[in-house]
Amino acid sequence: DIATAAGSGIGRILSVKHVTLAILDTEDVVFDIIGMAIDENHEAVIQKHRRGTLERTALGQTFEEQTSHFFQKGDSVIETFDDLREAYQAGENASMILPLLAGGQCVGVLHLGASDIYAFNQHNLLRRIAQFVATAIENARLFNQAVNLRVLNESVIESIQQGIVVLDNSGRIITINDFMRRRYGWTDEALYKDLFSYREHWREFLADNLRIVLEEGRPTEILSQSSVDVEGHDVLRNFYVYPLRSGEAIRGAVLLVEDVTERVRLEKAIENRANQLAALTEVSTRITSALERSDVIMQALEEMSWIIDYDTMTIWRRNGPYMVLEGERGVDAQIGMRIRFSEDARVNQMIESRRTVIDGDPDGLKEGLLPGDIGAKSWLGVPLVNQGNIVGMMVLTKDIPGFYEARADQHVAMAFASQVAIALANADLFEQMFARTNELGTLLEAAQATSLTLELDEVLRTVVELMFSALEMDDCAILEWDEVDNSLSVLVNLNRDGDETHIMARGTELSLTDYPAKYHVLQNREVIVLVDTEELEENLWPKELEELREQGYGARMLVPLLVREQVIGLIQLQQRSNKPVTQQKVRLARALGAQVAVAIENARLTAEQNANFEELLTINTLSQAISSTLNLDDMIQVIRQQVPPITGANEMYLALYDSETDEITFPLVVQGGDVVDVPPRMLGDDEVSYVIKKRRTLTLGADYYSLDELRRSLGIINGEGDIKSYMGVPLIAGDQVMGVLAVRDRERTRAFDVNVERILTTVASQLAAAIQNARLFTRISSFADELERLVEERTTELEQERDRLDTLYRITSELTQTLDMDLLLARALEMVGQAVNADDGAILLSDPITDNLYSRSVLNDDAPIIVNGNEHRYHPAEQVATWLIQHEQYVVVNDLHKVDFWDPDAPG
Repeated sequence: DIATAAGSGIGRILSVKHVTLAILDTEDVVFDIIGMAIDENHEAVIQKHRRGTLERTALGQTFEEQTSHFFQKGDSVIETFDDLREAYQAGENASMILPLLAGGQCVGVLHLGASDIYAFNQHNLLRRIAQFVATAIENARLFNQAVNLRVLNESVIESIQQGIVVLDNSGRIITINDFMRRRYGWTDEALYKDLFSYREHWREFLADNLRIVLEEGRPTEILSQSSVDVEGHDVLRNFYVYPLRSGEAIRGAVLLVEDVTERVRLEKAIENRANQLAALTEVSTRITSALERSDVIMQALEEMSWIIDYDTMTIWRRNGPYMVLEGERGVDAQIGMRIRFSEDARVNQMIESRRTVIDGDPDGLKEGLLPGDIGAKSWLGVPLVNQGNIVGMMVLTKDIPGFYEARADQHVAMAFASQVAIALANADLFEQMFARTNELGTLLEAAQATSLTLELDEVLRTVVELMFSALEMDDCAILEWDEVDNSLSVLVNLNRDGDETHIMARGTELSLTDYPAKYHVLQNREVIVLVDTEELEENLWPKELEELREQGYGARMLVPLLVREQVIGLIQLQQRSNKPVTQQKVRLARALGAQVAVAIENARLTAEQNANFEELLTINTLSQAISSTLNLDDMIQVIRQQVPPITGANEMYLALYDSETDEITFPLVVQGGDVVDVPPRMLGDDEVSYVIKKRRTLTLGADYYSLDELRRSLGIINGEGDIKSYMGVPLIAGDQVMGVLAVRDRERTRAFDVNVERILTTVASQLAAAIQNARLFTRISSFADELERLVEERTTELEQERDRLDTLYRITSELTQTLDMDLLLARALEMVGQAVNADDGAILLSDPITDNLYSRSVLNDDAPIIVNGNEHRYHPAEQVATWLIQHEQYVVVNDLHKVDFWDPDAPG
């Protein structure tokens, strides 16, 4: 309105076309921009908007400098201001911008725009107009602030949650606030009435205080004044009277009325709760200091009466779907009785909501499952909550209706129940810790006891004694699992009292097909407890239950023996009574089972190590004995003496193979401790032939398959007879199979394991090398004899050659010493006969006349004969000589009777 009036007035006084007011809003720190276009009738058309800042405007420059500025068209500075540039583009030719100053403060800026540059010559008038506009704006602002302040004061007075009554100096009521109307029922009828005429009963306690305030101007107060309100209720109020001043004069009084009835009640309730909390703290301290569960129950029953009164109280422990009674007071109930909480709606609601539940009947409850229900007029159920879980409950009853309806009492009961739950949990933890300590002590004792020895029998006895003492069992058996036969073998079975009626002998075999409970333990690696009670489902483990009853035991616990995640057997523990086996015993039995399994495994490994060491010594001795001789018979005797003891075999044989003839001989066969003869056989399809052909070990009777099934699958024909176990290893030297070393058993299956195979393989490799060495030695020895024989023969030949040369030399010498042909020929023939060690000889010459051969000289005078009485002597050699002349080559005839030119029928 001020802007419109100013614009219209300025338009009538000055020839302006545009007026702009920029007024600072001090609350929002923004500028209200009011633009007015002055029409021909000097009316202002207003446009309004807001700007957060006046930067880059002439209005902003004037506001900051608080000085007037005049601009006209053509000034270069116009382009630097956004508002002037827009105004001059719209047709403005001259601009006068004046600050609006009021009380020394710039409240805004006035912009006058005209087409005539001489419209602003009256500077004083312009300043007066600006001053009037600034004053009007400041007055409007102050008026608005006063109105707002009044509204604020009224709002503050009305919002105060105390009664306010304003009185004049005569005691008449000037005004009242809304609180007096709502809380105390005052109406506008009270206005301008005397206070004590409107509320007569206030005179007796308030008249003197009001007089002091009006006369002396001194504030007074009345605290916790008890009186009756308009509805007849007793209330407690505080009255505060303050003087209403105007300068030094007292114009009246202000009366503040504060209702403290609820506050006093709350303070009393807080005091009561503080006392309850103090008692609760003290009681909780005593309860939580108890370390036995029974002590916690007893103290909770005794201390609850200090916090919340009751006639009967019971404390219950949750066990699955049941509540089991642990303590009672004021009611005759059997400790240990249990109820299914789903059958009682109150208990079920308490379990589901985890909050207190109240019940009751003014005439007394007529029915109920819990002790103390019958006849109770008030019933309170409080859950025992520990870490968000319901672990039990407390139930209180009282013969007063509505006794437990106060929420505060329920909260206190809930807090006490939480303390009881924590104390019970602590007691359980202490009991568990104590039990765990005992368990650790027992485990430590077990570890120490089992670590003192590595003898398997002694370890087993120590373990059984620990089971008797730590678990209070009457019978203990440790059984080893044979996965192949799916059976258990008894390692030890002892009775605590020495009763051997039902003791299983060591080595007793139990087929797991007859004991499903034991099989379940081995397969699932979990403990099974079998108790002979009426609740037992007899169809689960019928044979075990029957056996348990026949032996006179009430409970049996089966504990698996685990070593490196492998089950090696189980422990069977039995007790005479049929009391349930506690989880503590089960846990301890499992831990002891782990210790036992490790101890048994260590003892077994030690025994195997010792056995391996003895085997190595035996193998070393055997190797030395075998390598110390090259005689096969000596080797066979060593094998006969050493192999059966280290392999545990009662039958064995050594087979040797001749690759040239494919014949298998048996130089050593031991059967029943005696050496027997087995005839040689040709390489075929039997067991020993399979080993030779395949050049690998053959084991029969150590698998799930029967011997016949395994033979059929391998294509082997039975050559060993009625046996149950067989193991044969090839004797391989280089790339040749020398034979087979085999052991067999006619009574035991799986009689030979990998240890036996390792021993036989070692012995076989040593034996094969020794046999090959013996054969090579024999061959070398034969080669040496042959070489010696050849040397002797060659020596003889050389000697003979020497003799022949010597004879030839002597012949030559002799021949040169005579010219007598007969003597010469006879001497030459004699010497040649001696040289070649001949029995007979002849020199035959050709008769030039007859061209016939005749014996000129003979070595044996008895050889020639007279033929036909002639003087011509005939020698049988003439037949050969004739053939020689005809063929002109020498000949050696070993048997003259086998050549065609020899006539055996000829004379001589």
